[in-house]
Amino acid sequence: MRTVITSLVLAGLLTGVGACVRHTDLLRSQQGMTPAERNFDNLWQASQYVLKKYHFTLDIQDRRAGLISTEPMVGKQFFEFWRHDSTTRRDRDESTVQTIYRTAFVTISRGGTEDEAYRSKVVVTVGRSNLGRTGIVTVSDAYRLPFGEHVGREHEKPEERGALETALKKAAETGQHIQPVLPEWLTPLGRDEKLEQKILGEIAEAATKRVYMRKLELPWPKPLW
Repeated sequence: MRTVITSLVLAGLLTGVGACVRHTDLLRSQQGMTPAERNFDNLWQASQYVLKKYHFTLDIQDRRAGLISTEPMVGKQFFEFWRHDSTTRRDRDESTVQTIYRTAFVTISRGGTEDEAYRSKVVVTVGRSNLGRTGIVTVSDAYRLPFGEHVGREHEKPEERGALETALKKAAETGQHIQPVLPEWLTPLGRDEKLEQKILGEIAEAATKRVYMRKLELPWPKPLW
């Protein structure tokens, strides 16, 4: 019996080691961080906070590579006054008459000569759905609508996932803008540069606030939604 239990435990450990995780966690406490690590952590936490504030669902989160991506989120409808992902009236009207998705990508890399200097870059891609599914067709659709509809990876092919992760890592290594690969069910419509700048500004503001809150030993707030 002990032999069976030991075998099961070892199998579980080996499975865990070989599995591919979607995110990596902080490895040590903030008190033991260098100035550069604290600067990175401020941007990392601020990026997560702002993306969640915009109702995005976080997908890939790799601290070591400085990468954060979100799942595609349907655009703001004309009656969703509480959402801020449509920066112009045209964007809002377009999302109302057809299914438009936005996906956000953030990379955090060294941005200056100083060791503690990091900077974040934001890319928001826009795509039109090819799934032929519009409007509210089920009760669950109606419940999801106030919080933004997200599409998981049920329509995503393994090769598309691999191409996306490769593009993100390349952007982090080179410091260049992200050139993500959209899945086949989305027709690319370019980038939303206005939303990119808006999110980038809020990340910088949130990171600055986090510095003062850390000095005052105040807890970092979480979005209410």
